[in-house]
Amino acid sequence: MRDLWLKIKVWSKIIFLSLLVIYALVFTIENSGQRVDFWYWYNSRLQASLFVFALFTFAAGVIATLLFAMVKRTFAQLHELRTAKEERLQIRPPITAQASPEPNAPPSAPNP
Repeated sequence: MRDLWLKIKVWSKIIFLSLLVIYALVFTIENSGQRVDFWYWYNSRLQASLFVFALFTFAAGVIATLLFAMVKRTFAQLHELRTAKEERLQIRPPITAQASPEPNAPPSAPNP
């Protein structure tokens, strides 16, 4: 019975991935012929296929996500550095008179 469930899981994953690949191929074929007028700067437009436009948009999203993660890590590191500096700059408590031995007291003998 366990073998049957394993086969069902494997075949369902294979079918799902096959459907995704078929969809990606149909998407590419259908959108490669359509033209898009893409504005990217003042008085500048780019004529490209919808597929190329979608590919560049996806790449820009990936780059923006990586940049956002890098900025987030940088701020965390700056916070860590600031905390470490604050810890180093803490004022140490002054040494009290009780902690230091009396100057006229004889040295204590070692215990045998």
